[in-house]
Amino acid sequence: MASEVLIDLGPVPEEAPPPRWAWWLLLLIGLLTCVLGALLVISPHRTLSTLAVLVGIYLLALGAVWI
Repeated sequence: MASEVLIDLGPVPEEAPPPRWAWWLLLLIGLLTCVLGALLVISPHRTLSTLAVLVGIYLLALGAVWI
């Protein structure tokens, strides 16, 4: 017969519930994505130019922080 060793690890921790603010953050991201998509359909050149400038500023700031 094989002997079995049972190890008591204690109670299993319950999963933490999602934060209460998560639903409106997801809603906000969804709405902003829809607005950006509509702007890209209506005026792609101006929207992409503006988006390129914003991404460039973000990358410059991120690089400065990393340095």
